[in-house]
Amino acid sequence: MFKVYPQLAVLTALALMSCGSTGTDGMDYSQSSIMNSTYILQDGTVVRLTDQTSAGRGVISSEGFFAGSESNLIILSEDAQDTKKIIQSATNWTNQGGTTLENNLYTAELTAYSADGKPIYVLITGQCLSSDCENVTNSVMVHDGNYSLVAGGNPVNQFPNGTFVYTGPAMLTNQSTVEDGTFSLTANFNNRTGQVVGTTPTYFFSGENLVINPTTGRFDDATGIIGENNGSSEVATVSGYFAGSNAAGVSGAVYGDLNKTAYLTGMFYGKSSSLINEIQQASDAVNDTQTSCRQVTTSNSLEEACGSIVNTPGFKLQDYYGTSRLPYCEWVSYETVCD
Repeated sequence: MFKVYPQLAVLTALALMSCGSTGTDGMDYSQSSIMNSTYILQDGTVVRLTDQTSAGRGVISSEGFFAGSESNLIILSEDAQDTKKIIQSATNWTNQGGTTLENNLYTAELTAYSADGKPIYVLITGQCLSSDCENVTNSVMVHDGNYSLVAGGNPVNQFPNGTFVYTGPAMLTNQSTVEDGTFSLTANFNNRTGQVVGTTPTYFFSGENLVINPTTGRFDDATGIIGENNGSSEVATVSGYFAGSNAAGVSGAVYGDLNKTAYLTGMFYGKSSSLINEIQQASDAVNDTQTSCRQVTTSNSLEEACGSIVNTPGFKLQDYYGTSRLPYCEWVSYETVCD
């Protein structure tokens, strides 16, 4: 998201701080509907606004510039109209500093003012992907008593070939409590598909049908699932972006039925697994010394992927969604082949 350098703020402490302006392109959006609409701002930023509910909640994507940095964002907003105005007209962004953590993780805080003079606070937690801090982030943005969850990162710069696994932190909330957890996302950049699963102590989400846009690095799955472990679940949408050089990082957001009072939302960010990077480096090293070498990805059978549990009579993988018994499955195998 924001290309800030590690320097204070804690995201989860403010994650539930729920407590007619003219845009930068010179147009008045104060009375306009934002359902399934697209706007292009003066700086070329493309803003898409969708899924607005009768309560005003909505989902917004932004490809271009935000807070002075080139960023791709997915925003889950408590008040979509308010968030749209921030994207269009917020000025005088200031980096209030931050803290460097281990493994290139960091926190930061940005402040600005909306067109009506009210302050905007953005609390960021993120991970640097390169020496100049190409990054992926999860943030909370607060303005005028409304909050938004923001998943973002710097635009992707070239895609690798093959299948890559991304891991990192995830959070899910029912709007009264926030839980931290982890996620794992597998992306096949050759056929532009992927899968993701995330869990916290109480909740989970999954998306088995991610479709990757080879131009922007965006991915979407409107057939995902979100819900309680060992409890009820519902259809969810998973959206996000790959980020950085060779798609080194990923960030995304997930949401269920936004019309509910205790609606479920979440977000995640991370980087590609070192194991996959080592495989690619080994393949590259072999390619330097052999006439023709390549990395081969093999799809595993259900038993090869998930183990002997699949031989249990009546076993169905979908029966395990949303439970703490969900088996860990290795859907692909990797091998370097030289001719």
